Amino acid sequence: MDDRKQQLAEQVVSLAKTDLLASNHYLGTAIGRLQLVPRRLTRAFSTNGSALFFDPNRILGQFKLTHDVPTRAFLHSIAHCLFLHPYVGSSIEHRLWDLACDIVAERTVSDLLGPRNDEAGAASMSAIARIERDLGSRANAEAIYRALKQGRWAEHVSTWHDIVKSDAHDSWYTPADSQGESGGQGAADGTQGSGGIGKIHGESDSIDRQSCAKDLGDLDPQQSGNNASDGNASDRRGNGGQPGQTPGPNDTQANGKGGLQASPAKSGMRDTAAEQTSWRDAACDLAAGLRASGGMGTNLANLVQDLETASRKPVDYRAFLRRFATTGETMRISDADFDYCFYTYGLQLFGDMPLVEPLEHREDKRIREFVVAIDTSESVQGDAIRAFVRTTFALLKQTEGFFDRVRVHVLQCDNGVRSDTLIATGADLEKWEQSIRVHGGGGTDFRPVFSYVDD
Repeated sequence: MDDRKQQLAEQVVSLAKTDLLASNHYLGTAIGRLQLVPRRLTRAFSTNGSALFFDPNRILGQFKLTHDVPTRAFLHSIAHCLFLHPYVGSSIEHRLWDLACDIVAERTVSDLLGPRNDEAGAASMSAIARIERDLGSRANAEAIYRALKQGRWAEHVSTWHDIVKSDAHDSWYTPADSQGESGGQGAADGTQGSGGIGKIHGESDSIDRQSCAKDLGDLDPQQSGNNASDGNASDRRGNGGQPGQTPGPNDTQANGKGGLQASPAKSGMRDTAAEQTSWRDAACDLAAGLRASGGMGTNLANLVQDLETASRKPVDYRAFLRRFATTGETMRISDADFDYCFYTYGLQLFGDMPLVEPLEHREDKRIREFVVAIDTSESVQGDAIRAFVRTTFALLKQTEGFFDRVRVHVLQCDNGVRSDTLIATGADLEKWEQSIRVHGGGGTDFRPVFSYVDD
């Protein structure tokens, strides 16, 4: 590839960026976070969260055919970053995660730019409507992925994959986790910031992508034909960059001297945690900008809610509960303290040998009494209640976090307190876990809860 071809491709990408900013200037912060890097790809674009890779041959080939700049494909990749899709763990099923993320990205593009005016656009909107109808709400990539893992819409997966696929995802995954094309190792993946289902990092009580993907096995990526357009063909896995490097030592990119050559290895690893924080800030900025613009329709209002959810940082529920702990004495042997009477008696009796006896009590910060209020109004789904209760159970069963005598009140409420269950022993906890029933279904009002607790 010569300098002229690469420069022309960069101009086309620049036109797409300008076209996008002209109608959505709030995206300026997000777009500015990605460095453009030419690279041989299986699609026109690809991103790993720190760079936006583009294939000059595919960009120019598509532009020659359609005379349209790839605005939608450009925004599609930006949407992946705003929702932290590239930050995934190593155990996720790539094809299903790719599909879930592409559905959310395509929905975001349609919210901002409108649906595509072709058969594929109508098909993608029909698929999105089907998913939201079946799930009962506007779902994020994690929820769609979980449903796909459970076998939902199995007969439509291949068709939907072809419809919504726009960019390559090879750089999301580690080469060891996927099988590449033609004997080469491709890229594979899983949450964190993701991690996810990338959070998919470290042990945490927050519901994140790691918790969704940590027990999943690997899946070989789908092999399909090589297509020069951004359009409907499913991609083949090539030698993708590793999540920790941009680009890797074996990756290729245009060098401006007549070919695609290996790019030099980076001297250090990427700070993916900082990247995720940066993209959360960008999502927050975009949501604030859209809100400030006023006159939002239903689609943009839903998108704002999606962005605000994506910009929230995960919260460790265990650490949150521990904030309510108080200091008190517990009857346990303390290796850090001893009885001074025996110590001095030993010195008097033996001269150089003190007697050390650990004390059988120590001060700890534990929870003595607290109230857990569960909103059981109609706006709260049963799955969310069950997930919350299961997490709370796991924490309550860790008895070292509680005093011997602990009083835990579990309130179920909607617009009033519907039930009050007192848990004072482990037996009470087990009994409640086995016989829990959800009471409520009305509106949401927490004022009666605070009044009830005060009384």
